[in-house]
Amino acid sequence: TVGSTLARFGAQVTLVQPVGPSVEPWNAVVFGLHAQRGKESVLLDLRSEQGQEGLWRLVAGAAVITMNGTDQQLDALGLNEARLNEINPRLILVQLAAWGGPRRGPKSDHLGYVDLAQAATGVLSRFGGGPE
Repeated sequence: TVGSTLARFGAQVTLVQPVGPSVEPWNAVVFGLHAQRGKESVLLDLRSEQGQEGLWRLVAGAAVITMNGTDQQLDALGLNEARLNEINPRLILVQLAAWGGPRRGPKSDHLGYVDLAQAATGVLSRFGGGPE
């Protein structure tokens, strides 16, 4: 991930996780071995006032924020570009959305991760082995 790569090069990376489990425990361990290496983590309920305040404190001191999610999800949590820029005008924002971006399409508001993007673009069939 972007965060684990930055951590490998010496950046202090803080991973904000929800207070409740977002994936099955086995998946969290397997995925975490690779994707969460080198990161600090904090549990925040971004739907609560206390969680939002904690997030804004992190944003105020951050140089870069990377996040995945659709524009709709981020807006619902108040994580839009205007609000982040208001808190920290020097902030570099990297939004990773498989189907979103400035050019809208039929899947712009759908969640997407690397495996789905590779399947949709044909990368898996080209480099992922045979159909067996």
